[in-house]
Amino acid sequence: MLFRSHPITLLAGGVLKAPDDEQKERMLKILKEINPEIMKTSELVVKNAPLRLEISDPLTSLWKIDAISLVSDTMSVNGQQVASKEHYLSYDNSKKIMVGPIARVSNNSKLLGAAAEKLAKKAGLIFPLKNIYSNFTCMALEMAEFTNNCIEVLQNTHFEEEAPVKFRPRKGVGRAAVESPKGTIWHEYHISSRGVIRKARIISNVEQNKASLQNMIKSFPLDFDRKTRKELLSEIGFLIDAYYL
Repeated sequence: MLFRSHPITLLAGGVLKAPDDEQKERMLKILKEINPEIMKTSELVVKNAPLRLEISDPLTSLWKIDAISLVSDTMSVNGQQVASKEHYLSYDNSKKIMVGPIARVSNNSKLLGAAAEKLAKKAGLIFPLKNIYSNFTCMALEMAEFTNNCIEVLQNTHFEEEAPVKFRPRKGVGRAAVESPKGTIWHEYHISSRGVIRKARIISNVEQNKASLQNMIKSFPLDFDRKTRKELLSEIGFLIDAYYL
């Protein structure tokens, strides 16, 4: 089963808890024990893309050059302004883009670590990937990447407990973006002078992929002569999984 790697739990001014040496060694031991099986699973998924359906929508992720612009009171994605000082965070749901593992890996294929790069080369992958079902492939590559990266970090990092930095809240608006397992998430918060969140807006990966998915479903090849209605619905369900699993 594919697993997802989330950042360490953050809080304002620091982290919730840093692992001690005993916890670090225990995590390292577990990762080293399961890594061979993770690599086998990743290789199996990467080698066996189940179906093929071309996607023409732009693949968008945080680290693609020119994909994102954060300048003072404005925010834009691929040239489309999504926020300004006068307007709340918003998104044009008719805009067809694809966020998620396929976008993240395709846009950053040159940054893959040795283990994931070896899997990609062995499978003969050519980036950027255009088969929507390659989203599963990219999940497997990320699984190998994250596991080996975690091992490297734990082997080369000494963690120390540190008290969060003290701060005073002030009135303002904060906007940012983060990569989640399913794709980029944009978020905006309006804070009062007492540090209370008065308004919040989140643009999820589901919202961003909505137009692309609708377009793919409309263009999905329906072979009623060879397949039953149940089989076709199952295949469309699998397509939806490729976007949102």
